[in-house]
Amino acid sequence: MRRIGVLIVLAGCGRVGFDAVALRGDAGADGSDPVRLGPFGSWQPPVRQPTLNTNSQEFGPALSADGLEVIFSTRFTGDADIWRATRTTRSAAFGARELIPQVMSTGEDAEPTLSYDGTTIVFQRGTAPLMTTLWSTTRTGTTWSAPMQLDPAVFTTFHGPDFGSGDLSLQVNSASELFEFSRDSAQGPWGTPRSLGLTFADGGYPSMRSDGLEIYFERNATGDPPEIFRATRASRDDPFGPPEKVLFGGSFDSAGSGDPDLSEDGEVMAFVSDEPNSLGLFDIYITRRAPL
Repeated sequence: MRRIGVLIVLAGCGRVGFDAVALRGDAGADGSDPVRLGPFGSWQPPVRQPTLNTNSQEFGPALSADGLEVIFSTRFTGDADIWRATRTTRSAAFGARELIPQVMSTGEDAEPTLSYDGTTIVFQRGTAPLMTTLWSTTRTGTTWSAPMQLDPAVFTTFHGPDFGSGDLSLQVNSASELFEFSRDSAQGPWGTPRSLGLTFADGGYPSMRSDGLEIYFERNATGDPPEIFRATRASRDDPFGPPEKVLFGGSFDSAGSGDPDLSEDGEVMAFVSDEPNSLGLFDIYITRRAPL
């Protein structure tokens, strides 16, 4: 779904006592490729998240590594702001949404991504119709720091950020192409972005599986509703194959859907859709698939 502006926030985990979750897709301590995830079955029918959605527009959902927290954007109060919600188990419903007030600005704050360790948010910020700066914020306990802009000389033209590979990569889009930044450590500097070889007429907002072998992103032709596509590759050194549309079944296959966010284990995906049962313009949905 087309949105304006880009904001990046780096933050500590908002849940007190957050524990990092070791997943099969994590890279090895020696920098070796992570263990391959999957194969997986089909995506189950998506479930609307009533405690997160409003009669306005939600977008940019991002799940924490343990699946117990979600951050997202909504225009419920006017300009886009970033909200969060938590739950006690991965099968439970999310509790009531709450605003992250420290991240608010006079413009649009949107498209957040939450770091693997739960301590950083990266998001896009700006003023309609353009949101073209990336920012970061950190969290101590339940309080977020004042956002800091990421190096504008490096990140100004990039949007739709998504952490991957235990915070060692950041997938973004620029113009009509997907790119990836990499770094050697979770706190190290980002290297030169490289193209992932995936293009689109409009959209972007990528989310890569933690082993780097599957990627989801939004893609739509001018005038058409947004759709979610996926692409796969045999190894991190190989190019991605041709993208294919993701089919959820029922009215979702003709509705507009976008902003995919894949969980660290590849078994859960949050996204937004204007499916006919949606409360607002776009609502947040969650779908699941089981390993075979």
